[in-house]
Amino acid sequence: MAGLASGCSAPLAPLRVGLCGFLPFELMALARSAGHFREVGAEVRVVEFEDLSDAQRAFEQGKIDGLGTTLVEVLITRSSSQRDLRVLRVASVSDGAEVLLAPRSVASVAELRGRRIAVEIASLSHYLLARALDGAGLTLADVVPVSMAQDAMPDALARGEVHAILTYPPGAAALRGDARWQVLFSSHATPGEVVGVYAFDRRVVETRPADLRAFFTGVDRALQTLQTRPQESCRTMAPRVQIDAARFCSALADGIRLVPPTEQDRYVGVGRQLQPHIERVAQALARNGLVRPHPQLTRCIGPLP
Repeated sequence: MAGLASGCSAPLAPLRVGLCGFLPFELMALARSAGHFREVGAEVRVVEFEDLSDAQRAFEQGKIDGLGTTLVEVLITRSSSQRDLRVLRVASVSDGAEVLLAPRSVASVAELRGRRIAVEIASLSHYLLARALDGAGLTLADVVPVSMAQDAMPDALARGEVHAILTYPPGAAALRGDARWQVLFSSHATPGEVVGVYAFDRRVVETRPADLRAFFTGVDRALQTLQTRPQESCRTMAPRVQIDAARFCSALADGIRLVPPTEQDRYVGVGRQLQPHIERVAQALARNGLVRPHPQLTRCIGPLP
């Protein structure tokens, strides 16, 4: 009996996947609530975070196996962490959903020289601030980036503690409708650079391909549920990000395109159409001092499970 017991391996722990407040990844919450992970036998523990940067730090600290994030966080993590973060799926492509907001008294990005601007340091909003400044002939050294969580930004802007904020949905959706603020810059100016992806540690990719396939099947079913029952799905997902269902649906449809499973081969499979986007984001990050370039930095697609 002892010999038999010693030959048995302990069951694997559930995949720990980080879910932040970036709307495309709320499909993970829907897959969990609707029972799609359970339907396909996926052992998944969705670990919730407030912001992209929180999930990024948790991955770097080994607290999660993978996460929903953007190319920006993938490249910054690959530049600074010992963990080999690999892109397996494209979740979304943004076109104007992320915005730089300021009071209407600020007429242009150039007028932000020397001003305090709220961002998540070393994350998507920091990157987009740098890209906004690029277009105005400024650099990050010309402003004062202030590290701040997304949910703290609206009040800080209203109190005048910062002069602008770089935000994304769901928070951005409500702020864009507030007459006090105006959009100085959006991700519409950087096509193909704000790409939401599912990324996992390479060791997990190599040792647990079946678990990853089951995870993505659950997410795909959640996307199908969203497409066939949008109102019901939004009612399920909205409470976690503290907005109502109508605003959730509106925010998800405004400047965000969810990428279906039928397009994955084109982006991360044989087509490898994601690679030029990765190279472009890496170049902009390096130009602004947000990553340390190295030969393996942009070689981050797959291997696919």
